[in-house]
Amino acid sequence: MILDKINNILNYFISTYHDCEVTLKDKFDFINDSYSDNKIDFSKIVQNLCYAESLKTHIKKGSAINELDNYLLNSKSMRKHYNTMIKDLKQIAVEMQNLN
Repeated sequence: MILDKINNILNYFISTYHDCEVTLKDKFDFINDSYSDNKIDFSKIVQNLCYAESLKTHIKKGSAINELDNYLLNSKSMRKHYNTMIKDLKQIAVEMQNLN
């Protein structure tokens, strides 16, 4: 049961991140899908983040800049999702300690 909770929390964060990536991939053909065959390719995430950071210097306005901001790990949106994930994982750690 606890492992299911951990799995759900991590999957939600990864899914949210991937949704942002797909949005960018639809706009920019050089963004690669980091998720395929039920596996995450972290090298593609790093590459995409580098592309996104580079794009930010060229795009100043419009929906594309908002989508880039949402994708970046240090963005307000991703920080919020990350902090929620950490809070939930800490709560599960407490639950696990209470089992002893």
